[in-house]
Amino acid sequence: MNVEHLYLKFESASTAYLSTIRKLYPMAKWTFSYRKAEETLSKSMERKRNVTCLKAKRNPTMALANKSSANNLDLEQLSSHEVCALHLSTLFEEAVKEHEASGTGMLISYDDILESNTIIIDKVLPYLGLQVDTQETKDRVFDILKTRSNSRSSKKSGKAWDISEEGEIEISLEVHDAVKKFMSGVDWGGEEKKQV
Repeated sequence: MNVEHLYLKFESASTAYLSTIRKLYPMAKWTFSYRKAEETLSKSMERKRNVTCLKAKRNPTMALANKSSANNLDLEQLSSHEVCALHLSTLFEEAVKEHEASGTGMLISYDDILESNTIIIDKVLPYLGLQVDTQETKDRVFDILKTRSNSRSSKKSGKAWDISEEGEIEISLEVHDAVKKFMSGVDWGGEEKKQV
């Protein structure tokens, strides 16, 4: 079999090492999806997802260590919400920095994905070098997009993704305060960073 393209999906925490990954694979195209800061932090603090933030507190990335040091912050003294907010801000900043410095990558607003059911087919996949030129291929892509990214099979586990489930996300006071303190300096979903 002759493989022309290989697509990898990294955990969000890998974004902290984006410049290193790009040094290894300088010709590789990449995308970074983001959503509004309060939504991002609220989702990240859910019990099933907060492991990444807890790991960041115990074993911070270089970006997180540098940012906390530059701001005279002791991660051990911060609440889980605050550490997570600080961690998430470094991931977004790393993606933006690499995008601007290298002229590579595509930053994709989650709101844009929700607003247009064709943005992945019309813009993201062609950017990655995949032409979706038949109805059969489009149908297959739509089937894949209907599956939650954190489940192995929508048919086996019943975890089909439904846009109607993406309603209002409850924003706690802890989330609001942590975002204001550590994530307000970056444009999470505003017009400046919308690339798609």
